[in-house]
Amino acid sequence: MPETRYIFLSAGEGFPSTVFASQVGDLLGVLSRAGINFEVLGFDPFYPRNRLTRRGRDSLLELSDRLPGPLKLRPFMPYEDRIGLPFARRLLSLSLDRRPTVIHARGVWAAALAARVSQRRRSVKFLYDVRGDYVAEHAFHHTGRGDARGLRVRAGQWRIGRAERRACDAASRLLCVSNALRTTLEGRYPGAGVKAAVIPSGHDPRRFFLDPELRAKTRKMLGLEDAFVLVYAGSMVPYQLPEALARLGQIACELHPKAHLLILTQNPETARGYLIRANLPLGRSTCIRVPHSEVPAYLSASDLGLLLRRRDPVNRAASPTKVAEYLASGVPVLVGPEIGDTSELVVQAGLGAVLDDPESPRALRAALGDLLERGLPSREHVAKVAQRRFARDRFLPTYLDLYGQLSTAAQRGAAATRL
Repeated sequence: MPETRYIFLSAGEGFPSTVFASQVGDLLGVLSRAGINFEVLGFDPFYPRNRLTRRGRDSLLELSDRLPGPLKLRPFMPYEDRIGLPFARRLLSLSLDRRPTVIHARGVWAAALAARVSQRRRSVKFLYDVRGDYVAEHAFHHTGRGDARGLRVRAGQWRIGRAERRACDAASRLLCVSNALRTTLEGRYPGAGVKAAVIPSGHDPRRFFLDPELRAKTRKMLGLEDAFVLVYAGSMVPYQLPEALARLGQIACELHPKAHLLILTQNPETARGYLIRANLPLGRSTCIRVPHSEVPAYLSASDLGLLLRRRDPVNRAASPTKVAEYLASGVPVLVGPEIGDTSELVVQAGLGAVLDDPESPRALRAALGDLLERGLPSREHVAKVAQRRFARDRFLPTYLDLYGQLSTAAQRGAAATRL
């Protein structure tokens, strides 16, 4: 019997290097060290740009350096369920051979694609990795609210729901990033919750950990040895509330004489624009783009991690990787309300504070002022909780058990096919 082939499948979401480095590269690195070696197959909606432009090629090269195995890209046509999936299904079929195959399908369109192929090949089994509430995300993208309904979102939500139902029915197992997401899926597709295991977005403990020497070195390099550093790592898209982030930076400068806002983003010019409009004092902020390999150093240099999101079904299902990386670096957090299982954990474990309304200047001032008055939790406590709750190797037995189940089923299917 040939050995099982493992494919990490993505479709329709593109390949932002920082997101994939943290969410995919780090995970596959942990699995590779445990003997499970994935090849990454991506159906990329930005295939021409990523292949033909310098920026695209540089981004893919940066991502490839973070992956333990090969990265193979294929074009993904628009109109996912009408043109994209049929075209991608043909390309995926051509990429498969006779070996028993386990597919880790990231997201709804990858899972819908894997469902079609696995129903035609008994030697192919797949796990649906549910990263969020895709129905709510569609509404949020078009209206700014995940609970929106109406003609603007109805057709798209119906197509996503149909694809996700097919994926949930055909998948051998599901992974959800939060208990809230598993509850949502069970309510929407009865039986899906029984198949699902919950593994939050985590961190690679070999890269993100408490490192006092790295902290001192990076703070000296930045000229922030005595500063109170608030850090945000991520994009400046609207749902991350960049205006509230800039406002909080301005409030921090009023409350603390040495406050400094550090923003790590792919769009530093956009970030600077928000800070200028918020009248943040000159010299009290740093906005830079850094490769994912350098993020641990900048997080280690920081004192408070920020994740400002409003109440919304999209956020209620989420498990942001940046929170795990903040905490693993020993950085307490100030977060928005009802962010997956994160907000509740912050309160219960004493990891910082939760804002009731991150868009309210009064709430921002009160929460930050209270944190400064009562003192931040110790970095040692924060890092210890992160190691226990978010380190990827902590969930390694669950991953190995799931892949073992799928590998056994794929081997049996391959054997039955040859009879």
